Amino acid sequence: MVSKFMASQYALPRGLFGRLVTSFVLNRSNRLSNRSVLDAMNINAEDSVLEVGFGGADLLVRIAQEKAPARLVGVEKSADMINRGRSLLEKNAPDQDAELLLGEIESLPLTDGEFDVICSVNTIYFWSDLGVCAKELRRVARPGGQLVIGYSTGIKLVESGYTEYGFRFYRRNEVDTALWDAGWQLKSSIQIARRNKDLFIVSTYDRT
Repeated sequence: MVSKFMASQYALPRGLFGRLVTSFVLNRSNRLSNRSVLDAMNINAEDSVLEVGFGGADLLVRIAQEKAPARLVGVEKSADMINRGRSLLEKNAPDQDAELLLGEIESLPLTDGEFDVICSVNTIYFWSDLGVCAKELRRVARPGGQLVIGYSTGIKLVESGYTEYGFRFYRRNEVDTALWDAGWQLKSSIQIARRNKDLFIVSTYDRT
């Protein structure tokens, strides 16, 4: 069973423990998930790319190293993870133009229609309202922009007690419906089997 302390750290990594331990655990445990989401994204050199809830910043660094988009932005609600992310990007991708901003998905600190590609991995468990968040993601996307979301089916995580600490787990049809209603059209979806973990879903949507 997950402890209250670790559940709170996964939801909002903070403090020395968050910077040194939680960020490391997140990057290690999400390695396959991040790889799968990156492979699903269609990023060109001239694109503006946004990751919402970048946590330990593993995916941000991968995007910078492998895709080097014209603009890379990360929004994260943990100030400690923003500082950690800046350090990792400066060390591993010093030539990347990157902006890391404090904010939450319900009200992104961004203007309308800024991004060609948006991604988010294992953050949907903290979305207070699927519809509101889906609309906010569409607001900051350019017409024809792409959204890639990665998340767990959550069956084993529920059994481990995560819902007791505020985590929310959605069925895939709930996610797809909320995004469709907000103006996102499902393009593709895959399920990835992971040893001793729940199935991981990677879904790609186009902004209508």
